[in-house]
Amino acid sequence: MIKQIPEYCPWSSLKISPTAFCEETLCAWIRQPANTWSNLAFIIVGILILRRTRSGSDVHFSGLGWVAIVTGIGSFFYHASETWIGAIADYLGMYLGSTYMLTMNLHRYFMWPRRVLTFIYWMVLAVLLMTMIYFPAISRVVYGTTAASSCLVLESLIYLRNKRNHRVIQYRWLGGVWLLFTLAYLVWILDESRVACDPQNHYFNGHALWHVLNAMSLYFLFRYYRQFAWMNRSK
Repeated sequence: MIKQIPEYCPWSSLKISPTAFCEETLCAWIRQPANTWSNLAFIIVGILILRRTRSGSDVHFSGLGWVAIVTGIGSFFYHASETWIGAIADYLGMYLGSTYMLTMNLHRYFMWPRRVLTFIYWMVLAVLLMTMIYFPAISRVVYGTTAASSCLVLESLIYLRNKRNHRVIQYRWLGGVWLLFTLAYLVWILDESRVACDPQNHYFNGHALWHVLNAMSLYFLFRYYRQFAWMNRSK
């Protein structure tokens, strides 16, 4: 079902890109209150990570805090406005996160220096954004492919190498990431397909829960990565 956004409402002067989710669109500056305000969870998690990485051996993971904050702001803007520029901002946060995981695991596997990883990070991010802008129909597929490459393929290769080298890695936090993301994706599907849906609920719904669970998974990801204090020595 395609949402119909009333004319002459706030944001109507911009190119509109309606969301596919359950919550009813209002003629207001915040068109989807539940889906908008739930993004504060990302900002809270981002601030928490930044506070945890102000000093010490895991200061180099502060970037993940900024990823969480930008994700929250971008998604907040999109659900508040349902505009095309908002959709780009929303995907920017998603791509920042998937590219962060990709380059982090490339570093863990290949031990490339930081300047090489920085170049890869911004190049991959640029390609993803250009794909989103010019081929929006495959934006989700591109995001899923990037995330799968970093979280499944590279993580599996790292696991097998560590097993051969008898290097002990704690995976409980990574397991938590996957558990939270699986639950989040389930409620995403239920909300988008209208299986569990109350369009007039502007307080909390399935997609809002998606935001909260994903924010929590970013914090779990930080807890998983912080065991690799040795990565701070990379130049």
